[in-house]
Amino acid sequence: MYKWTMFAVFCAACLLGLSILFTTIPEQGSHEEAAPPVDVPLNVEAAVAVYEQSCLMCHGDQLKGGGGPAISDVGARLDAQQIARKIENGGGGMPGFKNDLSSEQIVNLSKWLSEKK
Repeated sequence: MYKWTMFAVFCAACLLGLSILFTTIPEQGSHEEAAPPVDVPLNVEAAVAVYEQSCLMCHGDQLKGGGGPAISDVGARLDAQQIARKIENGGGGMPGFKNDLSSEQIVNLSKWLSEKK
């Protein structure tokens, strides 16, 4: 009887150890990025290119809206980090772009948009 009790305790300890191991070690490549890096220098041409590719259809060529709201003065309402979070996560009918744009593209676009006041 003692052998089976020790065997059961050993198996339970192994299962507990494995469950802790697999819940605390994230899979490679599955970690979510923290906020995008803030030290990306503004590149207006790249920001405009990303805007034209990803935003123009809804927000229009003059940022006056259309399918989406006007964002010609978005910098007066939101700072660059708030704009970056909105671009990443979407909301209010806007899709999130964190899987479509790089962190650098998001930061660059958000800095460019934050200057629109």
